[in-house]
Amino acid sequence: MKHFFIFFLPLLCANVFSQKDYYEYVELTLYNSQGEKIENATVLVDGKTVPYDSSKHSYYLIDSISKNFKVEASCEGYESISYLRENLTGSGSSFFRCFFYLKRPSEKFYYVNNWLKIPYQSQPNQLLVILNTKGFPIDDSLRLQFEREIQQKVLKISPNFPEPPSDLAEEWIFKSIPELEYRIVVEKEDGSDFESDYCEELAFLRSLDEVVGAGPLIIHSNINKYHTITYDHKIRLYQFGVHYNTKFLKERSEEINQLVKKVDKRFYFDEKTRVIVLSPDVNEILPEIMDNLREIGITENMITMLFEMSYND
Repeated sequence: MKHFFIFFLPLLCANVFSQKDYYEYVELTLYNSQGEKIENATVLVDGKTVPYDSSKHSYYLIDSISKNFKVEASCEGYESISYLRENLTGSGSSFFRCFFYLKRPSEKFYYVNNWLKIPYQSQPNQLLVILNTKGFPIDDSLRLQFEREIQQKVLKISPNFPEPPSDLAEEWIFKSIPELEYRIVVEKEDGSDFESDYCEELAFLRSLDEVVGAGPLIIHSNINKYHTITYDHKIRLYQFGVHYNTKFLKERSEEINQLVKKVDKRFYFDEKTRVIVLSPDVNEILPEIMDNLREIGITENMITMLFEMSYND
């Protein structure tokens, strides 16, 4: 046993000390809001130009890159971005590979973890509603009850979502999405736009017992035309209080609550759920509110509470 340990120790040490503190190469893929790859951007990693590789359809650089690098990207028609390595989720230990998005100035966006911006094509005259299948019978009665409720606000269910499958491949995708029939697109009877910042109708929808979530309609068509996402009027503080003692946790919670109310007196911080609760009429202005909260002193990691989709294998 002693001989085995003596033999194994050099191998273990060699493996530990062979770990490099830099990446040997980086590969970055840029997308726009339509899911199209952007090929004509200027991409820099720690000031080094990362050229576009047409064979890989990505920006690719073989070089010694710090594991705490900074990436910058700019392209005509899009807003420039600057992210630190800690903002990005990527793969590899000796290399780094990831993707991110560039946003056009006129586009709406939402944040994912670590303040990455995801732009999308806004649908100003439509809202997405997720019906509450846990609180009601899972049959047509839930949809009918919801339809009766929204008539009092002169709203209607869009007849064009979801579109029926056009071929066998699309039908397979359609059937792979559970409870798609309980994702409802809502419109005004006259077809006019909803208020994009603070929307009265959205507050009404979120108040209904038949609704578990509602917000702007976001369709990522590059995935498929049935893939919809929306976000709530709540912001979670990720891992809030993990390293705080009880006294400091209480003090910090009170500080955050006061900061939140500086933005809007209707907003508050729920210490138990560790969630910043905004007024229920908040629509596509939510990312701007998050920016404002960060600027006035909320340093904790804020996460948009998304209603994403799941798929059956």
